[in-house]
Amino acid sequence: MSARTVATNIDVLLSPAINAYLPAAMTFTSQNIGARNYPRVKQTMKLTMVLTVASAALISFTVWFFGDFFLGLYTTDPSVVEVGKIRLLFVVLPLALNGVMDVFVSSMRGMGYSMLPTVSMILGICGVRLTWLLTVFPMFRTLEVIYMCFPISWTVTSIIQWIFWHRCHNKLLKAAETAEA
Repeated sequence: MSARTVATNIDVLLSPAINAYLPAAMTFTSQNIGARNYPRVKQTMKLTMVLTVASAALISFTVWFFGDFFLGLYTTDPSVVEVGKIRLLFVVLPLALNGVMDVFVSSMRGMGYSMLPTVSMILGICGVRLTWLLTVFPMFRTLEVIYMCFPISWTVTSIIQWIFWHRCHNKLLKAAETAEA
């Protein structure tokens, strides 16, 4: 429990740096829609995706690589550090996957869709994690298997959000074409 708490403290410190681009994605998306500059909606999503993933990868890899140091800021117990490194490996290192999911969500919110990405994110993350914990974990009862549900749920939910983003974007483009005609 101590190791989870220590590693979670590090995770909480990383989130603002990784999620810093998300309000920009939402703001610039909605501004471009208001200006009827629809090609920039996709450009905004792509640029935000690159910045978010690059930042997350750099920060996550640094924290994971220097995990002993960062965990040592919170504890001197070597066993807590070792168990904390497991969380860093499965939860902190793949944080870019979480960033991908969040960029799609922020971009859709900027397009005016707030309920769809929110509900699908909750169902995707919670649904995948609960299914994982009820099916896979009982067969392989290890801490690593528990933590694997984080990157798996982020990946599945990112795919769902990608599909929804494309549908929302296409709907936006069709509405713009209809308005121009």
